[in-house]
Amino acid sequence: MDKLENFVTNHQNEFDIYEPSEGLWKKIKIPKVSKTSNYIWMWKVAAIVLVFGASFWAQNHMTNQKQMMSMKSNKPIPEILIPELAEANKYYTGLIQTKLNEVQSALISYPEIKKDMRHEMAELDSVYQSLKSDLKDNISNPEIIDAMIQNYRLKLNLLEQIQTELQEQSGKNNTKNKRHETRKSI
Repeated sequence: MDKLENFVTNHQNEFDIYEPSEGLWKKIKIPKVSKTSNYIWMWKVAAIVLVFGASFWAQNHMTNQKQMMSMKSNKPIPEILIPELAEANKYYTGLIQTKLNEVQSALISYPEIKKDMRHEMAELDSVYQSLKSDLKDNISNPEIIDAMIQNYRLKLNLLEQIQTELQEQSGKNNTKNKRHETRKSI
């Protein structure tokens, strides 16, 4: 490339001596644009716009369909379809709520136990939701149903353990208070 550029630069005067002839411009014919070629051009533009519009609509439609499908899949499973699970849900939910109400009043004095309980219950709820989504895939799987029932039992067991621990704590505090009162009275 450098040789060609050097050659053109060195011999520029030799190139400028030639002028095109007068008849050369008359021989060059520029085609006139006819009305039919304008229509063809407009049809091409219209076809391109139509193709882009259709592809935009199809893409938008497919995206909306995907969103609708994901919204449908996020709906909770009606547990009524599985009678065993519906009964367990009703039974354990009532027991858990009763125990939770009993424990909540006693936990006012023990914020660290309350925090741990909330954490454990949240983990069990997360596991339950995971099992629930697995149940969507294989609704008749008895292992998943048993695991969901076991999750209820674990929650109930956790609340019973906390209740027992709180009773032991309050028993120790009552014993200390009685000793303290006995010492004051002597």
